[in-house]
Amino acid sequence: MRGRWVLGGFVAVLITVGGGFTGCGSQPAPPPSAPSAAPVACSPGQVEIDGVCREKVPSQAATSPDAGPAASATPAPDATANAAAAPPVSVKPVALADVDLMCALMIGCPDTPVPVPTRDHGACVREIMSTLASPGALKFSLTVRECGLRAASCQQFRECALRGADPHKCEGRGMNTPAPVGFCDLDGRAVRCWHGKVYSVRDCPRGSESCAIRDGDANCTLGNCAEDGGAAQPTCSADGQRILQCVTGKIESLSCSAFGLGCETLPDGKPACVATSSPKCSGAAKRCDGTNYVECVQGHEVRVECGAQGMSCAASASKGPLTIGSCVAAEPQKNKCDLATFNTRCDGPGSLQYCAMGAVQKVFCKALGLTRCVQEGRTAHCE
Repeated sequence: MRGRWVLGGFVAVLITVGGGFTGCGSQPAPPPSAPSAAPVACSPGQVEIDGVCREKVPSQAATSPDAGPAASATPAPDATANAAAAPPVSVKPVALADVDLMCALMIGCPDTPVPVPTRDHGACVREIMSTLASPGALKFSLTVRECGLRAASCQQFRECALRGADPHKCEGRGMNTPAPVGFCDLDGRAVRCWHGKVYSVRDCPRGSESCAIRDGDANCTLGNCAEDGGAAQPTCSADGQRILQCVTGKIESLSCSAFGLGCETLPDGKPACVATSSPKCSGAAKRCDGTNYVECVQGHEVRVECGAQGMSCAASASKGPLTIGSCVAAEPQKNKCDLATFNTRCDGPGSLQYCAMGAVQKVFCKALGLTRCVQEGRTAHCE
């Protein structure tokens, strides 16, 4: 784990079925778009697969976040059959220092293809922490997870997010459009542009896919298909690893296995990426298992390991300033603050302060690879 640059301690883990991220960053957020990883310290007896801690089994092997075998458009009778021997899914919180660096890079680094709406460092950290210390971590951006937690500088963050694409190719594209426009580059990547800058990049060959243009946008596909016989409706692949849909003659897919999940048809008849390897459950039951939080999500249990970061389970606790997603942080012993009155602020030219987990946290911009603190009204960030 990176050296500690903040005062205080914490929480988080990552995953998204998509591309955009509902957090903070350097570009404005467009209308909702198609969906978009970082080493995690797991408990003894567990192994990290695509950012998710799972119980170790002899035959288990990690897979690439965007990878997965080519899939057939044929529906699976029971998508859980292939995942029967897989270990349960659990969400593992990570350190506040890593979330601080992630938000600093997303907000402060120019021309990075990671669109997020707020430029307030404190709000960014709190939102990510809450999302990633909950079952919501299973729908967190792969690009942000993979690049935001691994990069140590703006250059590393930008290069990771671009996935080898040339940022200059977006110059002049999507300047006056209400949503991003896309093209396929020479290496088969699906590049989306907005306001003349790279909005997102999907490395299609990495997932055994090909880039295709549809309605002015670029997408990764698995090949040709016929939109008859119900093929136009989303369905699980035969191996239970992807959601497939035939769209204008091309098979578009979403890899559930990239998130450590499997595809399963829900009671409403629609396929979804769910924790198929975890125990089945019903309703929206929530419970505490010691310091861990367990919730029934789309028919399967998802566990959040709050205790791994010194927190407790929040299943039966009322929401308050110490509530972090599905967990509750320990009561701070000093430097207490009130979110209702403490705004993120510059503390001199090269550091900032914000309120999280009931305590004032301090960030030194230079320690995060940036140079100064910028105050914008009631918000502040490093750049």
